[in-house]
Amino acid sequence: ICHIPPGNPDNPQTIEIPASAWNAHQEHGDILGICPDRPVNTKKPWINPGEPKAGDELTCNTGKWKPVPDKFEYRWYVEGKQIDGAELAVYKTSVEHNKKKITCEVVGRTPGGPSKPEPSDPVVPRLDPPRPLEPPTLGPEGPKVGEKLTCKPGPFEPPAERIEYRWYLDEVLIPDAKGSTYELKEEQSGHKLTCEVIGYGPGEEPGDPSKSKPVEAEKKIKICHIPPGNPDNPQTIEIP
Repeated sequence: ICHIPPGNPDNPQTIEIPASAWNAHQEHGDILGICPDRPVNTKKPWINPGEPKAGDELTCNTGKWKPVPDKFEYRWYVEGKQIDGAELAVYKTSVEHNKKKITCEVVGRTPGGPSKPEPSDPVVPRLDPPRPLEPPTLGPEGPKVGEKLTCKPGPFEPPAERIEYRWYLDEVLIPDAKGSTYELKEEQSGHKLTCEVIGYGPGEEPGDPSKSKPVEAEKKIKICHIPPGNPDNPQTIEIP
């Protein structure tokens, strides 16, 4: 018979007993005949989908075995650490798994005992970064020196959890301008300004940058103003 030792079921043994003792052994879960071979993996397990998004449900495929196991056991790992309670063929990921390696491990069982654990190759879930659906808008038109420009981002899909702003003067990045508003400086009169937005998702994954149409700051010129009625007192002034 194949004797399953109480307290040590993973170590069955083929033993001989008197035929008259079979009923007692059968009641304890022993099997008539020699113990079958333990399963050996011939094609390693794999995870579907192979390129998951964070939040997807993963399925651990058992691979191929010889002999075919009567049942399978599953374990899941994140970055090499076993996930408590994850013992099914499926595992639901979340945003916390973004860019982390996930593997599953399969053990096949026959009455002859368990196989050695067989791991899958890792998969790495990733978050979809926010994609801009429309460019940002910049206003007001024709801003004056000292006036604040406001950059209004368009919608993102999926929605952005954080938005980064950049400002450009004649297509050159303004290093210290990082907010949604920007105050026009005197030396920028007559120049073109644009703003750019970048959306970030829950895992700080940046989307593609999106740039506004440029607005041209009101240009000022200097003139020699001859006051009517007082032509002997001209003044240099700035006008739009």
